[in-house]
Amino acid sequence: MRDEVAAQRARGNPGSSRVLTQADIEEAIARLEAELEEATHIFADLCDEEADAEADWKGALWRATVELAAKAEGRSNEKLREAQASLQAGEELFRLYRVAAGRVRSTGAALGALRARLDAYRTLSANVRSQT
Repeated sequence: MRDEVAAQRARGNPGSSRVLTQADIEEAIARLEAELEEATHIFADLCDEEADAEADWKGALWRATVELAAKAEGRSNEKLREAQASLQAGEELFRLYRVAAGRVRSTGAALGALRARLDAYRTLSANVRSQT
């Protein structure tokens, strides 16, 4: 909808005098549904990436914890071993995991915005339908 209004303004039509027809609304709904479907597939891929990144990071953390525990032979406490293992496992794996998690959250928010736009168009469609 925003793109349509911007295009109308570029052509010299501010859009305020144009009445949306049922066909305009249904076209926008179809476009948004296609965008939502594509974004949902992207979201699923990002969730897979996040899961892989988390598994890599936690696997490295657990291996490092086991190695450090074997070396310590009871001389260090659990918190210290966990901290040392986190450092040994690598900041890069943790960073990759956090980036993947952030991408999942932001894409989920975008999906929510798309759903809200779609719901707004559906409401407009119902209102136009009831007026005709």
